[in-house]
Amino acid sequence: MRILVIGTETSEQPTAQLRASDLTWDHVTSNHAALSMSRDGGFDAIVIDSLSLSLATTSIRSLRAAARGGTDQQPIMVVLSTLNPKICAQLLDAGADDVVSVNCDPLEMLARLRAVVRRSRGFARPILSFGPMTLDPLAKQATIHGRPFVVTPKEFKTLEVLTLRQGRVLSKSVLLERIYDTADCPDDKVMDVMICRLRKKLVAAGAPGLISTAWGSGYVLRALSPIIPAPTGGPDGRLSATLSAAA
Repeated sequence: MRILVIGTETSEQPTAQLRASDLTWDHVTSNHAALSMSRDGGFDAIVIDSLSLSLATTSIRSLRAAARGGTDQQPIMVVLSTLNPKICAQLLDAGADDVVSVNCDPLEMLARLRAVVRRSRGFARPILSFGPMTLDPLAKQATIHGRPFVVTPKEFKTLEVLTLRQGRVLSKSVLLERIYDTADCPDDKVMDVMICRLRKKLVAAGAPGLISTAWGSGYVLRALSPIIPAPTGGPDGRLSATLSAAA
């Protein structure tokens, strides 16, 4: 997952927790920069980190207003040093998806973040599924048709990103940003090689065509079209005879 963190220069605690995880993230210190970076929908979630209540509320409303009518509204988590039921209610009513204390345990914060991202993509359960494929993001395990599907960590991340945004074309650069740290993000050709390798594995596992290419744009997970067998007349061939007579 790729996270946009909106905070002050001194807001280090939550970003340190994110840095310790397998997430990729960008940090900005102004509402203007946050609006500019979030406009392309390139983030899975937004974390508003240690701002005052008024600034956090303003950021939420600005982000929601900017995304109104769009197809990709990123979930928003707010992290505050002072928290009580009244503050939580105000932030949730403003459009936040979750509110946590700055002292929240890192494991809980990351679990909450995964949950809001998952729910925003229409997955209530922790297991992601698409066609014959299921993914367990926590255990990093995949199955195809109920059988174990062995992939590398980077291949698993690729499938997870595509599954969370199934039906939407993702460019190679967007995929790479979510799979690699920004500092060591490789060339686009690496994505082509990885997709080619994944497709071969999917074919061997009995799930060909799961990843489609949108030429010039990127890759997308699309539902497999059912194969409809040609009609036959059965053992006695009556339908065939009827068709022949009609011809």
